[in-house]
Amino acid sequence: MWYRWIVCDPSQRWVRGVRRFGEQALPRIDDRLQIVEAEHPAQVSELLRGALDGPPPVVLWGAHPTSLWEPCLSHLTAASGQALHLAGLSSDASASGPRQNDLAVHLQALGCSLVLAELTDLSRAARLVRRFWSQRVLTPAVLLRALVHDLPNAEG
Repeated sequence: MWYRWIVCDPSQRWVRGVRRFGEQALPRIDDRLQIVEAEHPAQVSELLRGALDGPPPVVLWGAHPTSLWEPCLSHLTAASGQALHLAGLSSDASASGPRQNDLAVHLQALGCSLVLAELTDLSRAARLVRRFWSQRVLTPAVLLRALVHDLPNAEG
């Protein structure tokens, strides 16, 4: 079966990350991964409308504090639905501070299940994505368990 990641990140940082870690999220060894690059946030909505057959996709938004994140926020609400939405902070947004925290809060409030700061976070998020694809339903309880058990404590 084919599983799709839709990545909207002009910097290509998160596209490289999905190429490196994306297969770890596949439910079975004989499953296949498709990575679709969206050049702009509006294209994500178009791709999701066309993704009615097969498993629901994972959408990874490249969030840049000075450029892309505001358009992402408006399209994120329009692109919700069956997809699992993740946000990957740009390298300049990954430095801790109020701007990163504000961005993470905004993205989560609009429906991103997880905000990633480093490419290696994709490896840790693979279990959450695999569970999403296996169960096809990500309830808040499943998400909470995954976040508590699968990702390191942000402070330590």
